[in-house]
Amino acid sequence: MPALKWTIDKLRAEAAKYTRRVDFQRKSNPAYISAHQRGMLDDVCGHMQPQRESWTIDALRAEASKYTRRVDFQRKSNAAYQSAQSRPGVLKEICSHMDKYFSEWTHESAQTEAMKYSTRGEFLAKSNKAYKFLLHRGLLDSACAHMQFVYESWDIDSLRLEATKYSTRNEFHKQSNNAYCAASRLGLLSKICGHMSSTRGGFNGFEPGKLYYIKFSSVWAGDLYKIGITNFSIEDRYCLEPLQYEIIAVWDFAVGYDARERERAILKEHKKSLYKGEPILKNGNSELFTHDVLGLDTLALAA
Repeated sequence: MPALKWTIDKLRAEAAKYTRRVDFQRKSNPAYISAHQRGMLDDVCGHMQPQRESWTIDALRAEASKYTRRVDFQRKSNAAYQSAQSRPGVLKEICSHMDKYFSEWTHESAQTEAMKYSTRGEFLAKSNKAYKFLLHRGLLDSACAHMQFVYESWDIDSLRLEATKYSTRNEFHKQSNNAYCAASRLGLLSKICGHMSSTRGGFNGFEPGKLYYIKFSSVWAGDLYKIGITNFSIEDRYCLEPLQYEIIAVWDFAVGYDARERERAILKEHKKSLYKGEPILKNGNSELFTHDVLGLDTLALAA
């Protein structure tokens, strides 16, 4: 059994180097994650300055006004970001000005736009930004109440035939939304999308995303660890890969770009441990590590 890298004493010693949790998280992320997973953060960070208590709603609003993207807010003022995120509805409110992608739409104009279309698929394909504006604000159902629900006629044969028209899931989702949603609802996506490529280019930063950490076992390369992002389930992402894998950790992000920035930070921090051998995957070999850089697999084994 592999030895546990971060013992309690080592975690306390590592945390003692920092006066703020945000610095501990940024500069010693594996130790921070290990302490968090083991429920020891409050213990090892007891000497640190309390950051959240000083953030009033007005102070958070003023701090958020300095940034135009959530990812910049999170990276450059993490204590404020975390404080806002821990309070229901606060992060969404203070970051409302950051949605530049949707700035051309209001509730009224997007609802008027929706009235031009008879199905959700047509609305999504022809007015993507208005559709997503309503989706992100929980207004889509009311705006689309007049539309026809054509997905009820889809069965596995018609869905499989429809899916053959597209080479990526992203394209399928955009161009034939009713079929895509029907397939998702019926649990058929993996079966009918097997021919599609599953590449980074399909990741949508405006949609909710997942950051995941998994382990592949290869006969010639041994155990390799991968960090990655997806808008779909991990199972859907790797339905075409022949190698067996084990899901070690998954983090959900309301905004996909936040997941992408976290992935990039991990890749940068551990670039010396990246796998340089022959490709073992159809896609995503550049995010493989030669060992458990986050210390999460050894933690699970020790537990």
